[in-house]
Amino acid sequence: MVRISRGGRYRPVVTRSRISSYVRYLVVRLHQCLIIVLTFIAIAILLLYRHGSRHDNNTVSVLGSSNTELDAVVLVHNERQFLKFDEAGMTPILSRTNILADAVPLRRRIPMEHYQDIEYHLRKKIDTETPSILGEKRKRRPFYDNQDKYAGVYNWDHDFRRDNRALYLQNPSILPLHNTILTDSNGNGNHDNEPDNLSPKDLQMLTGGDPSVRYLGFFSANIGGKCFGPQNDKLYKTGETVAYYAVALLDENLRDITSVLIDINAGPVSGNYKYWRQFTGDCRLVLIKGWIYGVCTQYILKFKIRRRTNNAHAHVQTAQEEEEEEHLKEYTGKNLSYPYKYPNIYGDGLDVILYSNQRIKGHSGKNFNVFRSQSQLQSQKQSSSRTNTDTNTNMNMQHYLQIWPSPHEYAPLIIPNGILDHVQLLLPTQQSTLPPPRPSFDGPDTPHKIITCPENEDGGKNAWVTNCTDATTSEFFSDKDHGTSCCIQLELPLEEQEEEKDGGRTTIRRRNVVVNVGISHQKTTLLTNPWWRRDIRSIYNDRISQAQYVSRFVAYDTQPPFDILARSGWFCLGFDANNANANASAKNTTTRAQKLDLFGEYDCPAIHFPSTFAEVVGNPDRAIIGYGINDCTHNLIVVEKEEIRKRLLRGK
Repeated sequence: MVRISRGGRYRPVVTRSRISSYVRYLVVRLHQCLIIVLTFIAIAILLLYRHGSRHDNNTVSVLGSSNTELDAVVLVHNERQFLKFDEAGMTPILSRTNILADAVPLRRRIPMEHYQDIEYHLRKKIDTETPSILGEKRKRRPFYDNQDKYAGVYNWDHDFRRDNRALYLQNPSILPLHNTILTDSNGNGNHDNEPDNLSPKDLQMLTGGDPSVRYLGFFSANIGGKCFGPQNDKLYKTGETVAYYAVALLDENLRDITSVLIDINAGPVSGNYKYWRQFTGDCRLVLIKGWIYGVCTQYILKFKIRRRTNNAHAHVQTAQEEEEEEHLKEYTGKNLSYPYKYPNIYGDGLDVILYSNQRIKGHSGKNFNVFRSQSQLQSQKQSSSRTNTDTNTNMNMQHYLQIWPSPHEYAPLIIPNGILDHVQLLLPTQQSTLPPPRPSFDGPDTPHKIITCPENEDGGKNAWVTNCTDATTSEFFSDKDHGTSCCIQLELPLEEQEEEKDGGRTTIRRRNVVVNVGISHQKTTLLTNPWWRRDIRSIYNDRISQAQYVSRFVAYDTQPPFDILARSGWFCLGFDANNANANASAKNTTTRAQKLDLFGEYDCPAIHFPSTFAEVVGNPDRAIIGYGINDCTHNLIVVEKEEIRKRLLRGK
């Protein structure tokens, strides 16, 4: 049908049926276009997923190229976020590598012009006129009242003045001294009611009244290391490999104020085995009821530390203190009795006094950590009226020794009243009740699975079954993490499911929960038939090199049974600060070339070991992570707790 317009032209008459046909035509076309667009989107997502699952260096960055923006656009794989190991690492506010000039004299460092010269390092390794250890490595035996048996192995006459062997500072442990300030950045008080803090008397003894002191630090000072890579172990095996400890007071920026070098193995040891084995090391410092404790390998050492210099910060005993400690005669040298004052090898600003040394019985290994329960802590805060370390009679077992970080295994500690009494471990160990939650994000290890036969579960068996009918598939890393460092506190917004009885609906609510957060690690070293080598296909045996370390954050409930509430994915930490304060090993670019190489290469050390995880004095929103680098040097970094929180919650 047409209609003549006033101008004499014809125009079609638009009827209702014609409009309907147009609409139907447009709907069909739009539907077809939508199908095409959705098909392309699905193909693109599939290609991106396959591209990301290769986990090479071309994988899309989730944190941004500068690793400073955690809320950048995220690549999602099946609703899981993927982060490379170095992208998931931390962005430091402060980064420092210490030289501890008092504890490590200039002649025991590597000059700048010889940083890369392995032959110079090797010559320094044997540059001493007398050995530190006498005799052969005979079968160990205990000694009792015959001191000659001990002295026949440890060379008490070693001349440190003629010892020029280089010392490499590694694996720091940092102890915050929170009551060195009046208020923190949030206006909170100086923790006077904190039951674990040093008493005012002992704090004065430690700092000498120096207002700049904020932390106590222990640094492993080793003769030798693996600065030229795990495959080149000449520096480690040449000559003697002896470990000492540098003890330092640090300021708010982690700079050393004064330091001394001691040998914690040359003194009273529970069991008193021969020195060459060096049973005491890998120390973790912790305050327990006003005392400084070091959890060192399989031993728990109890210390007091005294500032002793001729300046204004020296500690001068009052008449009352002299009377209180009149019955405590300090021993040193070959007289191995408590309290034992370690001879200072270098430096004279501190006295390190050992009051007890107890072996952790019932558990072999190392890297144990101490934590405490929040509920018992709060009740003790309300009732605590301690004024000095000698009058504390509270015997509540609020402190625990962490045996394994994930799954969580621990044992209560019994803290003694007596000054010279030993800490006791209450056995058997206890475990968390809930299984560990899934990591908060995926990493390069995620698509790599291990297929094992149940017959091979005993890693020590000689026979190797590869054709079982009931093979199981597991993650690349085993389900048991290694102990590393613990703990700081922060709040996490955790989800809770609540079921309404009347309506039958399940609602998910979020509440802020205070948690303890620690760090655990896994490694690909070839010792004791590691888990990933149990794959019956043996596809990783020639593809994974030795000594590759990754870490993750683990959040625990603060009340028994201390269930794991959240776990991050795996990450690595970056190289040292490489600043003007760094020692020779820190500036060794050969060390910096030993990068993590695990399903791709990453901008971080092959070995990073977070030996300390501590609160920042004066700022409860920040934390300190100290870690060893490639068994050669160390780094201390300060990070925002918010960065840790986001890594624990990504993908949730």
